[in-house]
Amino acid sequence: MTNYELVDKAVEIALAYKTVYGKGMTGHRIDTDNIDDFKKGDYSDWYNTKEKMDKIEPYIGKGYFGFDCVCLIKAIFWGWNGDYSQEIGGVSDYSAFPDHGVNEVFKYDCTDSSSDFSSIEPGEFLVSSLYNGVYGHCGLYIGNGLAVDCTNSGTRNGVAITAVENIGEVKGYTVKSWLQHAKLTKVNYLPDVIQHSILRISRRKYYSRDNVIVHVDSSKMDSSYTDPILGIYPISTNKYKQDYISYKNITKKDNDIQVSLLLNKKDENNVVHFAPKGRYKIIRTKIIITI
Repeated sequence: MTNYELVDKAVEIALAYKTVYGKGMTGHRIDTDNIDDFKKGDYSDWYNTKEKMDKIEPYIGKGYFGFDCVCLIKAIFWGWNGDYSQEIGGVSDYSAFPDHGVNEVFKYDCTDSSSDFSSIEPGEFLVSSLYNGVYGHCGLYIGNGLAVDCTNSGTRNGVAITAVENIGEVKGYTVKSWLQHAKLTKVNYLPDVIQHSILRISRRKYYSRDNVIVHVDSSKMDSSYTDPILGIYPISTNKYKQDYISYKNITKKDNDIQVSLLLNKKDENNVVHFAPKGRYKIIRTKIIITI
């Protein structure tokens, strides 16, 4: 798995699915059967605490999936695909990543750890909440000063995108500070080889979950460019607002790339969106308008 594939899936879960925090859950359906099983399992103390259950019971049977911070990362590696007909959302390959907790992942499944955030790369593992030498919370850096994590702390409850305070504030996002970051050993971290690649969207109007064709201007491509890089890109949806969308690669033929536009999960009513007219330049996980 490349770092951009990992980032893309994390962003997709944050934006396109209804999620809630559930201790030990790797994308489980939030339904009565699963909750009852967890009340009898390894996390029985958590699931039999009224304070915890008050934050999860309102979502039972309403199309939500449950994750905790490290189980979100593991679920992506294990093949979670949002299949609500499956008990654990399509998870299938448990051999793809060790079943470790936060501290164990950081200790045994990561390399090149650092507390300097000036050169962090998309797809790096983030840790915080150090207590008695043990890290208790984790997230994933997705680029542009943003991260994805899952928590039920404060007013948050589920998978969400936040700004990395160590890098700086990002308008419209809650900030969270992290202690260290590191590269996951199971991830192939791609070099930033497409700084001069130009994209052009085939049409301006689209709907949530719509597919569009994106054309790559081969005359402007880096010679090292081979495949579209997945990630999140800001595109203005109207004159005054900017939303983040996720390009998920579906097919590529010659210089045409068909992608799915995954918008914020609040856009559940097929709201029409407009991409500004012009050409778009990919810079890592950001599209810059070059009209």
